[in-house]
Amino acid sequence: MMLTLQVRVRTSDTITIITIMKDPRTSDWPLMHSPVPTVIMVLGYLYVILFLGPRMMENRKPFKLREVLIVYNGAQVLYSLFMLYETITR
Repeated sequence: MMLTLQVRVRTSDTITIITIMKDPRTSDWPLMHSPVPTVIMVLGYLYVILFLGPRMMENRKPFKLREVLIVYNGAQVLYSLFMLYETITR
C-alpha cells in the first residue's frame, strides 16, 4: 500500500513539473506543448531499431562505412580540438 502511494506521489510531482512549472518561453516551440510527442518518437525509434530495422536488413549485405566513419571521426576530433583551443584561449 505504501509503495503505491509513493508511486502516485512521484507521478503527481512529475506531472506538476511537466505541466505547471514549464518555461513559458518554450510554449511556441514545436513538440514542447506536451511530453506525448517525445514519448511517441522514442517508442517509434525503438520499434525501428529493435524490430523493423533487423527485419529489413535480414537478407541484405551490411553497409561498408569504414571510410565514411574515419572521415567523420577525424572531423569530430578536429572540432573537439578547436573547441578546446577556444576554451583555453578565452
